[in-house]
Amino acid sequence: MKDFLNSKLELIGYKRFKYIAPVLCIVSDVLWLFFINALIQGPNFLRTFIVSATRLQGIPDNQISSDYIFMLEGALRSSLSLMLWCFFLYHLIIYSLYLTKLNWPKTYIKGYAFSAVILSVIPIFSPLFSKISWDPITSTLNIVTGPFYFLAYYGTKYFQKNQE
Repeated sequence: MKDFLNSKLELIGYKRFKYIAPVLCIVSDVLWLFFINALIQGPNFLRTFIVSATRLQGIPDNQISSDYIFMLEGALRSSLSLMLWCFFLYHLIIYSLYLTKLNWPKTYIKGYAFSAVILSVIPIFSPLFSKISWDPITSTLNIVTGPFYFLAYYGTKYFQKNQE
């Protein structure tokens, strides 16, 4: 497997790969961004967390108005969306710097892609070891984006090692 990947990377070459790796990461990030954004825009997603948080604080359900919960949902949605878009913008800057001769964007993408690969594998197999139910949408996204992140990681590692 390793020899196969190395031979394909040699065929592609570093000049082309330095454009492919950021594109793979951008596509994966966009898929996750829209999925998470759609999830937090769902009707009951944040309401469940707000009600749970107020119960943990010892506040009875009848003391919280629906207007207050609606207002908190809006604030949380806006904050989470803004945070996600800032995260994506930050990554776009890193991905554009990947095209330069700087070494730290390559190290960042290598670390980010490696952790994304690990985090892509865990949800696929976690229902086998716990009582967490298997979510087909999340698992499909992990199956699609995991190889993208793996290629970005492995190729970056390969070319960094060969350029030294």
